[in-house]
Amino acid sequence: MKITAVEPFILHVPVTGSQIADSTHSITHWGVVGARIATDDGLSGYGFTGTHAHLPGDQLITRCIATCHAPLLVGEDPRDVQRLWHKLARNPALQWIGRAGITTLSQAAIDVALWDLKAKALEQPLWKLLGGGAAAGPRVQHRHRLAEHRRRRAGAGRAARGGPGLHRH
Repeated sequence: MKITAVEPFILHVPVTGSQIADSTHSITHWGVVGARIATDDGLSGYGFTGTHAHLPGDQLITRCIATCHAPLLVGEDPRDVQRLWHKLARNPALQWIGRAGITTLSQAAIDVALWDLKAKALEQPLWKLLGGGAAAGPRVQHRHRLAEHRRRRAGAGRAARGGPGLHRH
């Protein structure tokens, strides 16, 4: 399996309600900047990163995907996700222009697309490939032991300080 194309895309998705705001920003749309990675055996992987839906900024990220990262990926085996991540992250020309911002957002979208492709190639759900689906929560007996351990530690701490459990900072 070899990568034949890396195609960026931009979606601007309305937020539920009228807007989302914090102390410095107010947005009415989420930006979804992504990459579709195609292979010679017909599989495609999709990955994206989130932005504040600022079109000129999103276009810079898609340009980085198309002109900086895509040429490093075409012809590679997409299942070798970790090696490809390092190939992109440690590329001297890209390190020179920055290891944050646009290059990081571009690489994030590509990384997710590569994991998507790997999961499809292995015919496994991505959550399982990434280690999801572990055993259910802790047993009641275990939680009881953890609570007992915390009580003993708290009591030892109070005794050492000579007080009712206040922490000095």
